[in-house]
Amino acid sequence: MKSGRNPNRRNRKIGTAAQGRGQDNSLTIPQNWRDTRIYWEKMSDCRKVVREVYGTPISFFVQPPKPGFIHACTPDDVAGVLSLLPPGDVRGIGAVLLRQPTRKQALLSPVWGRLGFCVDVGPYQGAAIVLEAFNTDEPIKWSKSLGPDHQKELQRLERDGHHITATKREYVIRVSPESLRAGILYRTLLHEIGHWVDWTRSVEIPPLRVADETTWESREARYASRPQREREDAAHRYADQMSAELYARRSIPFAPRGLDRATLAAGNLELSYFVNPECGDRQDRT
Repeated sequence: MKSGRNPNRRNRKIGTAAQGRGQDNSLTIPQNWRDTRIYWEKMSDCRKVVREVYGTPISFFVQPPKPGFIHACTPDDVAGVLSLLPPGDVRGIGAVLLRQPTRKQALLSPVWGRLGFCVDVGPYQGAAIVLEAFNTDEPIKWSKSLGPDHQKELQRLERDGHHITATKREYVIRVSPESLRAGILYRTLLHEIGHWVDWTRSVEIPPLRVADETTWESREARYASRPQREREDAAHRYADQMSAELYARRSIPFAPRGLDRATLAAGNLELSYFVNPECGDRQDRT
C-alpha cells in the first residue's frame, strides 16, 4: 500500500501571501506593547479591600478565581501573618495581589507567589506581594531528573503537606486546599518577605513612588547583579527562620480569618473565593 505522502508535491501556498503562515507561532505569554506593565500587574475585575498592619494601611487587590481555582488565604489571613513579623521587615510593602492567572500563564510561568518591587496597579504604585490562585484538581508533575535546588524544593513541598508520589519517570504532586493554604500562607508569603528584607539590606529602601527613574534603575541593577542562587538562599533562610519562630510561639497555624458574612460583604468578596476547611475539601463554585 502506497503512502499518502509525496515529497515531490509542492505546497500550494508557496509563493502566496499565506506562505510560511504559522511557522513563527510560539507558545508565549502575550504582552501588549502599549502597556509596559508586566502581565501579573494587570488586575482586571478585581476587588480592593484595605487592612492595617502596624497602623499602616495595606491594599489588597483580589481577583475572583475561575472555576476550579481557589485562593489559598484571605486578606485577613495575610494581614495576620504580616502582623506577626518584625515591623521593619514589612515596612514599605503597600499592597498584596491575590490574582487569578490565565491558563497560559499557569502553564508557562507557574508560581505560588512573587515579589514586585515597583508594581503599578490602578492607584497604587510601589512594592507588592503577589499570591496566585491555584487549581487543586490538577496535579503538578515534575521530572525525576532534578537538580539540587529542585530536590530541596520538593522536600519543602512535602513539608507543606502536599502528597507526593514517584512514578517511573516523574513526581506527581497533589495539592489539597489545606496544604495549599499552609504552603502559601506560612512559607511562600514569608519567602517573598525574605526577598524584600534582602533587598532593603542590600540596597537602600526604594521610594514607594518612583520619582527618580535613574535612581530606581541603579538600585535594581545593583540588586540583580547578585547571583540568583544567593538571593533565593537569603529568602529561604528568612522563611525558615521566621516560620520556626512562629511555630515555636504557637502563633501559627491559625484558623482562617475574614470568612464571616459581614467581612466578605464589606469587600464585595465571596466565600467560594477562598480555602475554607469547614466546608470540606472543595467548595461549590457553580
